[in-house]
Amino acid sequence: MQVVRMTGDLERVVLYFDAEVSAKAGREPQNYWVAGQRPGRVEVVGSCVFLSDLRLSPKRNAVAISEAVTDIHANPVAEESRKLTFVPKYRRRKVRVTAVQPLRITETAGGYTVYLDYVMGLVDEAGRLGSDIVCLPESVQYQPGKAKPDMFEPVSGVYPQMLMERARKYQMYVVAPLYERRGEALYNVALIIDRQGEIAGRYQKIFVTEGAKVIPGEGFDVFETDFGVIGVMICFDILYPEGPAIMALRGAEVVFFPHGIGGVQTSEDLVVSTSRVRATDNGVYVVPSGFGRRIDRGEGNFGRSCVIDPSGVILADAGHGPGLASVVVDLEAVRFVEGYGGPARFNVARDRLICERRADILQELADVARDRCEEMWYHRRYGVRGERKLAC
Repeated sequence: MQVVRMTGDLERVVLYFDAEVSAKAGREPQNYWVAGQRPGRVEVVGSCVFLSDLRLSPKRNAVAISEAVTDIHANPVAEESRKLTFVPKYRRRKVRVTAVQPLRITETAGGYTVYLDYVMGLVDEAGRLGSDIVCLPESVQYQPGKAKPDMFEPVSGVYPQMLMERARKYQMYVVAPLYERRGEALYNVALIIDRQGEIAGRYQKIFVTEGAKVIPGEGFDVFETDFGVIGVMICFDILYPEGPAIMALRGAEVVFFPHGIGGVQTSEDLVVSTSRVRATDNGVYVVPSGFGRRIDRGEGNFGRSCVIDPSGVILADAGHGPGLASVVVDLEAVRFVEGYGGPARFNVARDRLICERRADILQELADVARDRCEEMWYHRRYGVRGERKLAC
C-alpha cells in the first residue's frame, strides 16, 4: 500500500492511498508523526486518512507513517511511503464563501449613485462576516432609460474601484461582474480582485446574448487564490455544460455563477436545479449570485443566490429577498461514492468523474456543434465568433 497524493493546509494533512485503509490501526494518532507532532485527530474513510489539529510550516514538513497502518487485506504501508515530505500549497482550506444578493435598481429609491452605495452596504456586511471571497450578480451597472453601451465603464470607473477598495479593507477576494469598456470595445467580464484590491484574473463571458457589439471570450480559465482554485461563468453560460466541465478538469474547486436572470418561478427552478447538476456533474461547489425582490413569486428577479456543495446540497440560500448567502466550506472535504465497479482508490467521486470522462466523445460534441452552428440564423446574421470579434 502506497501514498499516491497528499493535500491539506497549515493545520492538517490528507493522505490518499492506493488501497482502502484498515480503520483499526489507521485511525490511531500514534501511528503518525508530522513535523514533530502527533495529530490531535485522525479520520479514515476509504482510501483517505485525515490528520488534523496540527501546526505546520508553510515550507517543508516531515511525515512519518508506521508500518502498523495497513490496507483492509493487512498489507502494510510500503517502505517508500513511510517517510514523506509535505509542503502545504495553501494556508487555509476552510473558507467563508458569500453570494451578495441586492435588489435591482428598479426596486430601490434614488439614482445610480445611491444604488451603488446600497449595494456596497451589502458588500460591507459580507466583509464584516469575515468572508474570504464574495460574488456579486451580473448587471449591477444596469440603469433604467440608459442605452446599454453607455452602461459599460473602464476598470478605473466608479463601480469596480468601489469593489477594489472593499477587497483591500476586508482582506477578501471579490468576484466582480462588470460591463467593461476599452475604447469602443465592450466586454461582459468578471474581475477576480484579490485581498490587496488588485486584479488577479479576468473572465470574459463566453456565450454572449447582448448582441454583436459585445466581444465573447475564448475559453474557460481557472484562477489560483490563497485557498484554492476557482472558476467563473456568467448568466447564459449556465445553459452549457462545457464550461464547468473544462474548469473542473483544470482544477477548479469552486465555480461562481453571477447572473441577472429574472422571470417567473420556472426561471428560479431552472437556475437552482441546473446549478446543482453542474455541481454534482463535476465535483465542485457552485455559487449562483443574482438579484432579490420584495414581492415573493412576483415578476422580476427571484433571488435564490446560494452556495451548493459537490453533492448538490444547498448549504446557504439567500431566499427571495435582498441579503446574503454565506457559509464556511471545507475544500479538503472529500465526497465518497460506493461501488460503480471500481477499486477503492476510485471511490473519491471527483477523481472518478475525471477518470471516466471520454475525450473522444467531447471531440464528437465539438465537431457536431461546429457544423450545426454554422447553419444557424445567428451566425448568418452576425458572423462566427472570430469574425464578430474583428468587426468589433
